[in-house]
Amino acid sequence: MGVDQQLAAARRAAGVVALRRDAEVVAVEPTGSAALREALAAGQPVPVTPRTRAGGLDAPYAGAIATVLCQRHRVRSVTVSDDEIEAAMRRVYSELKLACEPAAAAGLAAVTADPGAFGRCAVVLSGGNVAAETASAILAAR
Repeated sequence: MGVDQQLAAARRAAGVVALRRDAEVVAVEPTGSAALREALAAGQPVPVTPRTRAGGLDAPYAGAIATVLCQRHRVRSVTVSDDEIEAAMRRVYSELKLACEPAAAAGLAAVTADPGAFGRCAVVLSGGNVAAETASAILAAR
């Protein structure tokens, strides 16, 4: 996620919390690219070396403003493995008949990995920005 997208996501989180005070916003990141998790723990941006197939979530750091906004609105970060992300992507395709990129499947991967951790929740599925070769390799794996 680029800095602009990080900022937009942080602003949306602020909007959700403003509309619904009891809402919790959870950021889901690959274990190999947990820039926001590291920034929230340190209280400032921390450079990471992204290692993930979820290209939309491979930022080398979380931006300073995004980090502050996420701290202010109590956003928490959870991580999922690339295997969990890929399984969720296959599930989206096979059960929902939707195409999505690995990054878009991360939220579903988190809920699937630990369904009791989130209570009633919404998962945003978006994006189809994935190379055909990558998508077909993930979808073919079982």
